Amino acid sequence: MPLVHYLDHFAEAIWKARHISKEVEEKANQANRRTDDAELSKLKAEEKLKKEVERLEFELSKYRSDVEVWLDAEKKKYEEKLEAAKAAIVEAFKSSIEFRDIKIEFSSVSYLQGVEDLKEKLKNFPNFNLGLLDSDGEEEVGKVDDKEIHMEDLFSSAHEDQMVEDGASAPPPNVIILFDHVEVGESRFPDRA
Repeated sequence: MPLVHYLDHFAEAIWKARHISKEVEEKANQANRRTDDAELSKLKAEEKLKKEVERLEFELSKYRSDVEVWLDAEKKKYEEKLEAAKAAIVEAFKSSIEFRDIKIEFSSVSYLQGVEDLKEKLKNFPNFNLGLLDSDGEEEVGKVDDKEIHMEDLFSSAHEDQMVEDGASAPPPNVIILFDHVEVGESRFPDRA
């Protein structure tokens, strides 16, 4: 009997080992399924996250593009306003007394420099009488209502008010006019723009 008893005991131990082995195998399979499910869930989550990132990047690029278009339009509006303001300021300056005084000063300086340059060039001609070009500033240009008008009065902004009074009935003097816009054609004479 002892041998049968041992055989029964051994058979029962084998059966328990097989049963435990099946339970362990079943638990291992469940663990593998859970791992596979977790891996699948992870892959699904990564795919979902990837799609969401792509959607957000697309929206961001769309918004960025919209903002750039808006900024360009605003920049163009402000540039147009700036150009209009510049033009208005330039026009206001062109009609100002300061600009008129600058043109008069430039004209007189240019005229006098031209006279000096002409004298220098005419020195090469020994028979030419340079006395006609010399002016001491007191040279009488003409008379109006028994008042004398001198060369210096024509180019001096300090005597401008007196000139208006004195020259009101006088024929206009020869004054150099600087055009605001000058175009030079083939004839090399300025054409009013």
